[in-house]
Parts: sequence; structure tokens; C-alpha cells
Amino acid sequence: MKDKQIQIPTKLFNEMYILTDILKNDGLTDKAYKLIESIQEQIEAKFEAMERRTNFSTYKTSAVGSDEREVARQTYLDSAGTHKDWRTKKEKSYQDL
Repeated sequence: MKDKQIQIPTKLFNEMYILTDILKNDGLTDKAYKLIESIQEQIEAKFEAMERRTNFSTYKTSAVGSDEREVARQTYLDSAGTHKDWRTKKEKSYQDL
């Protein structure tokens, strides 16, 4: 099975390089802690985006009208932060609109 590839922003690599330089020269400083927090936030955001993409792909590739599709749709809407009031109880086709 082929490994999936993801894109990582250059900013993240730059911050990791700066962090390693700080750790080598100065040890754990306040600046190092701030960089660690920034890097962690960026990595978590990337994983959340990957999870949203997986949920969306599952939703779009599941059989129309299946329970799996509806569960994936609701999971995607939850992860995307779509408010409950903006959702329909069940997926509607374009013909129903």
C-alpha cells in the first residue's frame, strides 16, 4: 500500500529549525517553550484537517442513502463546526431543493 503524502507549511519547518538551534545553544528557554507550543498547535491543526478530509471522503464515496454515508456526513459537519441549525436532518438531493 502506498503511503499518503501531506503538505506541511514551510513556516513549520522554519520554526522547528529555530527550535533545534535554541535547544542546542541555550536549552529550554521561554522562547523555546513558545516555539514548542506554536509547532504543536500547527501539527494539531494539520491532523484535524486530515481527519475532516477523511470524513468528507468517506461521506462522498459511500452509497447514497446508506447509514454509513449519513454518519460520515454528520461527523464531517461536526468536525467542520457547522451549527446544528444549518443542517438538515437527512441529506437532500439537488432534485429535492
